[in-house]
Amino acid sequence: MAWRSGIAFRVVLVSTRNSTSAAFAERLLRPALADTGIEAWSLRVTSAGLEDEQGASFNTDAEFMLRSLGGNPGGFRSRVLDHEIVDDADLILTMTRGERDAVIAAYPRARRRTFTLIEYIRLNDLVQPIAPLREHPLMLASARPQVEVTEDDDIVGPTELGPQAYNEMATTVADAVYQLAEAWIAMAPSRGPHRDPLGAARLLDAGADAEVVRLSAFGVAVDVQCTGDGGRALSRELNQAWSRCLRLEEEPAQVAVEALVHDDETLLRVARARGAIGANTVAHVMHALASAITVRAIDERAGEVIMLHAAGVALPDGRVVAFVAPSGTGKTTLSRTVGKMYGYVSDETVVISLDGSVTAYPKPLSVITGARPHKEQFGPDAEGLLAAPLELRLARVVLLNREPDHQGEPVLEPVDLLEGIAELAAQVSYLPRLAEPLRSLARSIESTGGLQRVTYAEAAELADLVPLLAAGAT
Repeated sequence: MAWRSGIAFRVVLVSTRNSTSAAFAERLLRPALADTGIEAWSLRVTSAGLEDEQGASFNTDAEFMLRSLGGNPGGFRSRVLDHEIVDDADLILTMTRGERDAVIAAYPRARRRTFTLIEYIRLNDLVQPIAPLREHPLMLASARPQVEVTEDDDIVGPTELGPQAYNEMATTVADAVYQLAEAWIAMAPSRGPHRDPLGAARLLDAGADAEVVRLSAFGVAVDVQCTGDGGRALSRELNQAWSRCLRLEEEPAQVAVEALVHDDETLLRVARARGAIGANTVAHVMHALASAITVRAIDERAGEVIMLHAAGVALPDGRVVAFVAPSGTGKTTLSRTVGKMYGYVSDETVVISLDGSVTAYPKPLSVITGARPHKEQFGPDAEGLLAAPLELRLARVVLLNREPDHQGEPVLEPVDLLEGIAELAAQVSYLPRLAEPLRSLARSIESTGGLQRVTYAEAAELADLVPLLAAGAT
C-alpha cells in the first residue's frame, strides 16, 4: 500500500557535477531502499547538477565502480538543477556544504528542504522521525542548529579519471546512503503482504513462534507481529512499554507491522524487502517501531483530525494543554517531568478532532541515552506518569521556547494568530489533507483563547503554569 495521498516522496540529490557524487548517491540509494523494503511508489529518487552538461552519461570508470557496489548505471543522463526540479522536490540533499549553500542562494524557498547528505543523516539520528516524510524535512530544519557538519563531512567528487579516483568517493557515498535507508525504514507505509485485496490489515503466517501485540494509536488499531529469535523478548518489551496503548483482542486491525529480531543478516534483508522492521537487537527494533507505529497511524488518520507535533498533559477534568516544539527541543523532557503531576496525553502527537476533543496517545517516551543513535523507550507506567482522563478536550496550545540560560520565572506572551499559524503549520502532520486546513487550525486555536509562547529554562518550571494556561489566564 502506498501513502494514502497517492504521491511518492520526492528526493533530489545534488552535486556540482551531476555525473559524479550525486549520481552515485542516486544509483546506490535505490537498491539500498529496496533492501530495506521501501519501494518507488513511496520514495522517488533522482539527481541533478549545479554546473553539469545536460544529457552527459557516466564514464567507464564511474560505471565500473557503480556496478562493483551494486548500483545500476544504465540509462543515466545528467541534468542541470532548475526551478521545476526544485519545486517538485520534497527533499534536496547535496554532497557538500558549499553545494547546499549554493542551492539555497539560488532557490531561497527550498531552504527548509535542503541539507547536505551527512547533515540530514545526523539529524535523523538526533531526532526520532515521527511524521510522514513530506512534513519531516520541515521539522528537521528546525533542529538544524543542533547538528554540526564540517569540511571533513563533505563528499567531494573525483578530480581526475581512473578507478582509484572514484573509489574513495564511491565507498563514502555507499556508506552514507545505506545509513539514510536505515533511517527511513520506519517511515515506509504498510505495504504488500500486510494488506488484503479489500484493504484490511493482516499479518504474515510466521508460525507458532510469532507473538502479536495489539495496540491502539490514537484511534488506529495496530497489530505488531514479533518474530525471530528475539521475538518473544520483543513482545515482552512492547507489552511493558506500550501498556497504556494495548487494545482488546477482538478489535480488528487497520495496520499490521511485522517486527523481526534476528542475528542472521540474510533473514533481516529478506524481511525488510517485504516491508518488515528488522534488526539484530530488541532495542534497535523498539526504536524503529516507535516511529513506525506513529507514522502509519498518522497516515491512516490523514484528513480526519489535526495532529500536532506536541507534548500533551491533562488536568483531572480532562482539559489538555498541548506544548508544541520541533523535535529534540524539550517535549519528551516536559512529558517526563510534568506528566508526574498531570495526566500524560502524549510526548509527541496530540490528536485534536474538529470539535475540540482530544485522543490520547500515551506511547513510550523516546529518550536519547548512551546507546545513541537509537533512543531508548521508557513506558509511562515505569516512569510514574499519571494516566489522563478518558474524556479529553483541548484547552490551550503553547509554543515552547526553551532557553537554557533563561533567568527567572517562565515568560508567557500571546502570539498573533497569523504568525502562530505559520509557525504551527510545520508541526502539523498532513495539514493540507483537511477540508479547510488553515481555517480548521485557526478555529482550534481561537476556541481556546489564542496561542501562547512560553520561554523557560527547565521543564519543571512549567508545572505551575498548566492550570493557568488551561483556564485561559496569561
